[in-house]
Amino acid sequence: MNTDYDYNEVMDSFEALLKQARYDSGSSVKIRNFLFSIWKDEPFQISFMAYLDTNNTNHVLNVLNWHIKNQFSFPSDFEYADEMRALVVREYERRGEA
Repeated sequence: MNTDYDYNEVMDSFEALLKQARYDSGSSVKIRNFLFSIWKDEPFQISFMAYLDTNNTNHVLNVLNWHIKNQFSFPSDFEYADEMRALVVREYERRGEA
C-alpha cells in the first residue's frame, strides 16, 4: 500500500467527503458512517466502498492512507476537527444517542 500523500490533497478529500456526508443518499450515509468511525476510533466495514463512485472511493482511500500513516490519530491542529466533531454530534442525534 502506498502511504505517501500530499497533505493538501488529503484535506481536499476530507472536505469533499464532509460535504457529501451532509446528504441522505445511500452513499452519503456510508461516507458519514466512515467519517464517524475514524473520528471515534471505531471499526468500520470496508465493503461500504462498493457503494461509492470512483471519485468518492479515491477520497476515502486518500483519507484512509493518511489516517494509517498517522497511526490512526488526528493531529492537534487538524484542519477539519470542528466539522468532524459536528458530524459526530449530528450522527449521534440521527442514531438517537444524543
